[in-house]
Amino acid sequence: MISSAISTAPLMTYSLCTAMSNRSSSFSEAKQQALGAQQRTEENMMLQTNTMNNPLSFKSIMMLLILLFSCSQQTTELSTDYSTDLSALLAIKGRITSDPHDVLSRSWNANTSFCSWYGVRCSRRGERVTALQLNHAALRGTIAPHVANLSFLSILNLSNNSLSGHLPDDLGRLRRLKTLFLEGNRLSGPIPPSIFNISSLELLNCAINEFSGYIPTGTGSANLQALSFAINQLTGTIPAELGNYPELRFLSLSINNLTGLIPPSIANLTQLTILELSSNNLQGGIPTELGRLINLEVLHVKQNGLTGTLPSSIFNLSSLQILAVSKNMLTGYIPKGGNGLWLPLIQKFYLDDNRLTGLIPQQLGQCKYLIDIELYNNQFMGNIPVEFGNLPSLRILLLYSNNLSGPIPSSFAQSLTYLPCSFLTLLSIILPDIFRLTLATGSQNYRVLNLAANLFSGKIPASLSNRSLLSAIELSYNSFTGPVPTTFNNLQLLRFLNLAENQLSGRLEFLSPLANCKHLTSLYIGNNQFKSSLPVAVGNLSRNLQVLYIANCQLNGNIPSAIGNLSGLNNLDLSSNGFSGEIPTSISNLRNLQRLHLQNNLLNGSIPKELFLLRHLGQLHLEENMISGAMPESISNGTGLQEISLAANLLSLTVPSAIWRLTDLVLFNLSYNSLVGVIPAEVGNMKLVQVMDFSANKFSGNIPSTLGNLQMLTNLNLSSNSFPGPIPESFGGLLNLISMNLSSNALAGSIPKSFSRLRYLVSLNLSYNKLEGEIPQGGIFNHLTASSFIGNLALCGASKFGVPPCMATPIPNSRSRKYLLEILLPTAFAILSACFLIIFMIRRKKIKKISTVDQLAVNNHRRISYHELVRATDDFDDTNLLGSGSFGSVYKGRLDDGMLIAVKVLNLQLQKASASFDAECQVLSTVRHRNLVKIISTCSTLEFKALILQYMPNGSLEKWLYSHIHYLDLIQRINIMTDVALALEYLHHQCPTPAVHCDLKPSNILIDEDMSAHVSDFGIAKLISEDDSCSILTSAPGTIGYIAPEYGMAGKVSTSGDVYSYGILLLEVFSRKKPTDEMFVGGSSLRQWIGESFHVAIENVISCCNRECRRRKPPRF
Repeated sequence: MISSAISTAPLMTYSLCTAMSNRSSSFSEAKQQALGAQQRTEENMMLQTNTMNNPLSFKSIMMLLILLFSCSQQTTELSTDYSTDLSALLAIKGRITSDPHDVLSRSWNANTSFCSWYGVRCSRRGERVTALQLNHAALRGTIAPHVANLSFLSILNLSNNSLSGHLPDDLGRLRRLKTLFLEGNRLSGPIPPSIFNISSLELLNCAINEFSGYIPTGTGSANLQALSFAINQLTGTIPAELGNYPELRFLSLSINNLTGLIPPSIANLTQLTILELSSNNLQGGIPTELGRLINLEVLHVKQNGLTGTLPSSIFNLSSLQILAVSKNMLTGYIPKGGNGLWLPLIQKFYLDDNRLTGLIPQQLGQCKYLIDIELYNNQFMGNIPVEFGNLPSLRILLLYSNNLSGPIPSSFAQSLTYLPCSFLTLLSIILPDIFRLTLATGSQNYRVLNLAANLFSGKIPASLSNRSLLSAIELSYNSFTGPVPTTFNNLQLLRFLNLAENQLSGRLEFLSPLANCKHLTSLYIGNNQFKSSLPVAVGNLSRNLQVLYIANCQLNGNIPSAIGNLSGLNNLDLSSNGFSGEIPTSISNLRNLQRLHLQNNLLNGSIPKELFLLRHLGQLHLEENMISGAMPESISNGTGLQEISLAANLLSLTVPSAIWRLTDLVLFNLSYNSLVGVIPAEVGNMKLVQVMDFSANKFSGNIPSTLGNLQMLTNLNLSSNSFPGPIPESFGGLLNLISMNLSSNALAGSIPKSFSRLRYLVSLNLSYNKLEGEIPQGGIFNHLTASSFIGNLALCGASKFGVPPCMATPIPNSRSRKYLLEILLPTAFAILSACFLIIFMIRRKKIKKISTVDQLAVNNHRRISYHELVRATDDFDDTNLLGSGSFGSVYKGRLDDGMLIAVKVLNLQLQKASASFDAECQVLSTVRHRNLVKIISTCSTLEFKALILQYMPNGSLEKWLYSHIHYLDLIQRINIMTDVALALEYLHHQCPTPAVHCDLKPSNILIDEDMSAHVSDFGIAKLISEDDSCSILTSAPGTIGYIAPEYGMAGKVSTSGDVYSYGILLLEVFSRKKPTDEMFVGGSSLRQWIGESFHVAIENVISCCNRECRRRKPPRF
């Protein structure tokens, strides 16, 4: 009986364990199965006991009860573990604030086992979570620290969402974790050091986030194979402890703010295959020890501040396929290698933008797998190795901007560069025209030869024409001589040909065969020595030709009228030659022409009136010719003109009155002609003009004071005319003026003292006039000499100006002094009393106005004390600083009730700060719209003024446009600009008192958690009544680049100004180019650039609007 009873124990244990291991059953079902097994076993035992009447049955029963108790304990523990994982998952779900695809709301519910939830994977023997994979789910929110309670978790993948906040330090408790993927989120704050204490961790990817601080170190995991913190905001040095991971194969720290040296300890990672440290601020040299990484396939250290020479040990790495050390400050030679291997597997070789010298090694021509060689912007010398012609896979070879010399090797024509579309961005820096055209055609295969900016000499090989797939030839800025080959007609795919800046000679006979190149769009042959006439065959070139540049080639004869056949031209430059005769009227057939440069020739006759039928013409340069007669009245039709230069001709009579209506002019030069008449007041309409030169003519009449309205003016020259009268006082308002020449006129009166306040003025010439009085002091006058004032009537002042000193005011005698005191003291007292009374009344009115504003804010908004603001912002700690503006700083804060706020604190030491506070209070207290930043309250005392505003967690539009870790897709940009338009429409037409914002720009557009836009910063806003069309400000409002032309000094402020700013903002949002970008110099502007590119090159203007384009990702593990 004992053996019989005991034999039933395994049966019951098996039943219990089977019930507990069934993953599809609940634990209540498991218990019922266990109890059923127990009941059947007990009945069987009782039956056997009664039948056999065995006295030992009691012991058997006790043993079975002990077994049952043990299984019950296991069941209880398993139930507890299930509850722990369930609670952790629900806590994770609770931290998710946005689930647009409903991946959690649909499946994460208590009606089903969490093992069947989306992204959850459980173990086989028990209901424990082993993997949580919620990648690419567009989730928003934070990571709950409860994830650390999933103690069996081995895979955590939350990549490519929009999670924010800090990474929980509790993750370090996941001792079974092997894979942690968090890339492509918005996680911030420091990286928890505890992560590096997870001994089981193998893959760690935290790339493309906003982590800051140092890279932590820990006890380390001997199993770590991949580590990426690329594209974050990490600072500090690269820890030497990273060399303690023996199994590490992938290490990427690119695009951060890391400093210091590359630690030699990285050479201990003998299994490493990919090392990416690009786009940091690393210094020092490339460690020689890296030559020990025998398995290394990719080495990226470009765009740092590395110095020194290239270690020869790197060139013995037999596995290396990509070497990128571009954009550093490396010097010396390219090593030739020590053991003869010399990178046998290398495919991409990037050494561009350094200071490397010497010869290009011949060994490079023996690397048969080479696809891409980029050595441009260095100081290499000597010939191109002939071995390059034997590279069978070579697709890209960029050698421009070096000191290479000698002829082009004949073998080189056999292996020319192949350009897939993925490299168009790189090429756009060199060949902007071919970049545009390849995008337009959509073809995938182009061959490009680029040897620009070297010292190549000899003749251009005629064998180049045998390469029928050539689409672009770039040989400019060399020393090629002799005639241009006449065999280019074989290049049927040729689109771009640049032979400019050489020493080519001979006749232009090659233009005739070029007519067979039907796809040719750009032809540059300027700055050579052809010394011939321009053949009629030029009119047979491709109708697709857009750029024809033949400047400074010593050409002569007439400009052939056949040039009017080139209907696709938008840029024609024949300047600095010896062309004679009249300007052909056939040029008016070039309907797409935007730039016409014929200056510095011997052209005569009159200006053809047909030129001004060209609606797209923006630049007209005819200076330094022999053109005569009057300026045509039809010039007013050129409404798109931005540059007119007719200087140094024989023009006469008056300037057509209609010309003053060309309000888009930026450059206007009529100097050195024989023009007469007066300059009308309408000249003040040219609000955008920057350079105005009317010198050496016969203009007369007073200088119009409206010239002082041209706020963009930087250079003004009215010298050598017959202007009488005074210098307008309004010239003191030309705040951007750099140079002014009013010499050799008949100007009278005194020199305006306001000239001393023109902070940018560096050149001033007032000589040979009839000026008198004292020469002002300070400002520009501290740096001028006598040559600026010579030849005037009666100037006085400092001796350095070559004028007599000014006479001092005579001192009256005692009787006169007494008489003056008796009369003047009472008068002065009365005047002062009146002034004090007026000031008192004004201050009382102002205090009353401020009190009204503050009281309005208090009555309608929540009361918040100064002490609560101090607590909310940690005493205005710098860690809570969101940004600084013209009149103060903005801090993030959390009120006592938990509300997040933005506190705008005014710096009362700044002039007009109080006025800014009053203006913003006045506007925000009267408006209410979903796309305007909401004012919560104000806090105002004598020493402290602050606005408490709605907090915007996603920052400003400026951050989203220009940060490499944020991006906006096309729909988001459209939605944001729609929000801004709705806000402006409300301000201008719907709010109780219409308002003008006056300073619309990306930094004043804030983004909330739903990516909706809110207009902020009303510090210089202006309320206008319904019957007012405009208001007048005493200084130019807004920000340079966004200011409407009609603003200017003492200009008009109206709703139209906001609309203009909105237009500039719209262009900036879709082009990601600021209106103040350094590319807009010499009279160009964002508006002009986009306008000129709209019909022919809009692809160049529109920036990337998708995640793949904007956010570079490191290789996948």
